[in-house]
Amino acid sequence: MTYFSLGTAIVALATEVLVFLSLMEMPPFGKGGSDIILALPFLGLVVFALATLGFLTALSARRNPTHAGKLAAAGVLLNGLSLLIPTLMIVLAVGRLVISAGR
Repeated sequence: MTYFSLGTAIVALATEVLVFLSLMEMPPFGKGGSDIILALPFLGLVVFALATLGFLTALSARRNPTHAGKLAAAGVLLNGLSLLIPTLMIVLAVGRLVISAGR
């Protein structure tokens, strides 16, 4: 189960990186790559589902003293990071909306 948490963290972070590269229209996507923005809600759900499952799995592996180790700690850290990034983006977007509505 520890490898599952690391796998989900890697897939979630890779998905986030690909989405950010697409939105910035950088290689390998290039011009017009930001068209993927239509799939953002789906990609967000995939990232949250993968990272949440991996985070819970890593936490349960960390609590069990026979399976606790560096891999479980890495799984907790990476899945926490992959959950933090989209959450931070949502908070910043809402903050920008609130500030722009106040003007």
